[in-house]
Amino acid sequence: MRQFDVHRFVGRSASIRPYLVIVQSNLYARHDRWLSIPIVHRGAFPGTPDRVLSPAFQIEGVPVVLDTLDLASFPQQAFGRRVCSLEDDSDRIVAALDLAMARGYG
Repeated sequence: MRQFDVHRFVGRSASIRPYLVIVQSNLYARHDRWLSIPIVHRGAFPGTPDRVLSPAFQIEGVPVVLDTLDLASFPQQAFGRRVCSLEDDSDRIVAALDLAMARGYG
């Protein structure tokens, strides 16, 4: 497990959410659950994605969107084969997490 690695999602909604990106620090790799964000097919994402909260990527030639608000911990069994790393795009992922966790107003 490495932070920003993308794995195939092994779960019921894999046809819509084919990937998970690990956002958890490598310091906690020994845990049996990994904090991750689902990555969804662009066509399955409702509405127009916010460019910061839900950045778009191409993975295995497929247009996808980071579904940041579905951040969750997933059991190790939910992670299929590693397909790539988004380490080069880590600033965009961290910006999405920062926006999602910004203090609310009102």
